[in-house]
Amino acid sequence: MGPARNRWLGALCFNSQKKIKNMQEENNQTTKKCWYCKLDIPIDAKKCPHCHGDLRSLAGRHPLLITLLILFIGIPLLVGFISGINQGSSNTESGSQNQESTTKSSSLTPAEVEKETAAKKAADEAAAAKRVAETAAFNSSPAGQICLNHPTWKRNDCTNLANRKVWIGMKYDMLVYELGSPDHVNVSNYGYGSQYQYCYDGGGSPSCFYDENADGIIEAYN
Repeated sequence: MGPARNRWLGALCFNSQKKIKNMQEENNQTTKKCWYCKLDIPIDAKKCPHCHGDLRSLAGRHPLLITLLILFIGIPLLVGFISGINQGSSNTESGSQNQESTTKSSSLTPAEVEKETAAKKAADEAAAAKRVAETAAFNSSPAGQICLNHPTWKRNDCTNLANRKVWIGMKYDMLVYELGSPDHVNVSNYGYGSQYQYCYDGGGSPSCFYDENADGIIEAYN
C-alpha cells in the first residue's frame, strides 16, 4: 500500500468523522439564527425575542390567504384538467365511431349502399307522413280547433279545455274561455302587490279562482 493511498484513506476517514460530528451537533442544536437580525434564538421559536420578527412560514402567517388561493386557483385548474381529459376521451370515442361508420360504408358494394340509402329515405318519409297524419287528426279534434283559434296555447292546455278541466297554472284567458267572464272580480292589496279573485255565481265548484301575483296565471281556486 503506497503513501498516496494512505493519505487518501486518511482524508476519507477525517471527512467522514467531520460529517458525523456535524450531524451530531445539528441534532443537539438548541438555537438557530433569526432570519432578520441574525442573532441566536431558540430552535423552536416562531417569533424572534430580539427584533420580534415573525419566523412562521407563509402558510402559518396567512392561512386564510392560502386557503383562498387553493379555492380560486387550484380547484379551477383541477376542474379544467379533468374536463380536458373527458373532452379528449369524448373526441377519441367520436373519432372511433366516425371511423367505424366510414369503414363500414366503404366496405359496402354500390348496390348495398343504394339499398341502405333507399331504406333510410323510406323510413324518413314514413316518419314525416306519421307526423302529418297525427297533426291532421289533432287539428280536426275539439282540442285542435281550440289551438287553431289560439295559436299561442299549448296542446296540453287545449286538451284540458276540450275536456272541460280547470287547473293550477292555467292562464286567465283560458279560464274565461272555459267558464266565461267572472261574475265578480275582487282586487286586494296587502302591501306587496295586487291580488285578484275571480268568482262565478251558479253554485258550481270550484267557484272562485285566485291570481296572487297579478301575472295572469291562476295560482289557486276553491
